[in-house]
Amino acid sequence: MSTFYFNTTGPIDPALHYHIPPLERMNLDQIMGHLRRGQYFSLHAPRQSGKTTFLRALRNFLHDIGEFACLHLNLGNAVTRHAHLERDILAILATLAREAKFQLNDAFPDSIYHAVHQRETPQTALQSVLMSWTSRMERPLVLLLDEVDALKDDTLYSVLSQLRTGYEWRGSRFPHAVLMCGVGDVTTLRADAYSGRAADSLCPFNVSATTLRLGNFSREQVRQLLAQHTKETGQVFRRETVELVTVWTGGQPWLVNKMADIALQLAGKHKAVTPEHVVCAQEAMIESHDPHFQHFADRLSDSRVRRIVERILAGETRWDALPPADLDYALNLGLVVDEPRLDIANPIYREVIPRALARAKKLERHKRRPEGATVLKFEA
Repeated sequence: MSTFYFNTTGPIDPALHYHIPPLERMNLDQIMGHLRRGQYFSLHAPRQSGKTTFLRALRNFLHDIGEFACLHLNLGNAVTRHAHLERDILAILATLAREAKFQLNDAFPDSIYHAVHQRETPQTALQSVLMSWTSRMERPLVLLLDEVDALKDDTLYSVLSQLRTGYEWRGSRFPHAVLMCGVGDVTTLRADAYSGRAADSLCPFNVSATTLRLGNFSREQVRQLLAQHTKETGQVFRRETVELVTVWTGGQPWLVNKMADIALQLAGKHKAVTPEHVVCAQEAMIESHDPHFQHFADRLSDSRVRRIVERILAGETRWDALPPADLDYALNLGLVVDEPRLDIANPIYREVIPRALARAKKLERHKRRPEGATVLKFEA
């Protein structure tokens, strides 16, 4: 029996999970070019697409080649229901200090961040810690910031502003290169997107070199992923089965792994995983209440997403007929695609999204019902 399995929860562990090597999913030479030139840039992809797995693999690669010191910092620790600048910046500093000790065996940030936070304002504390730390490092620091777009309002604005201000000192007195990762590209947000700031206020981040996107699995990568199970166990995914998984999931990494996992459970000890197993797996996924799908309900409460989704479901296939900012937002979430034509991202989402949309509308009607109103019921 294989000790490997298809992962559907959290980052990939190569010792446990069937996987496509993360660094093979991007142009590594391109990324190394940006890092060596000391550029600040962004990487984005929908939820559960492998972003954190990729950043961890990049960090390990950079450690192995020894050219840079590299810190992978997940900013999700600073995310709360409502932004609170002082509290959130302290959480980021504490996370940085902890991860510097764990990843780089460097306790210097831990030794200074409390004093810096007490001495300075939240608008300068992160910048000061990074300046003090990098000034004493032997190698240039590469900072990989994960879940940047999870930060809210003043906190997000402040973090981007402090990075922007420190950019001119990068290398000897500030991180040499920074890669910011999230579902959306925060480097393109207008200043007026933060806490109602005026549109002509200072842009929070105007030094970004480029934006990269982590794409879905290709047809060949889906085949390679499923073939790992065959090599490990001898149980075959038939050619038409692989094609069905690819088409129905659109190569979305979580969907591919989830469909393969359910299909294997249905196949049991059969020598082959058949299209019939995949059909049943698809039905089980659509009927499930998995958080991956429940997340749609939250997104569909956003008028920007709803406008796009409803018009696509109504038959709109021209991307230039839709509000560009709203369409970009829906594309970043992975709910829709614009190639080869404008459409819901994949057949599974095409089944799930209308149901989630109906539930969202029903919930809104319930919330709008006046308190104490009488609800009339009619017998059939």
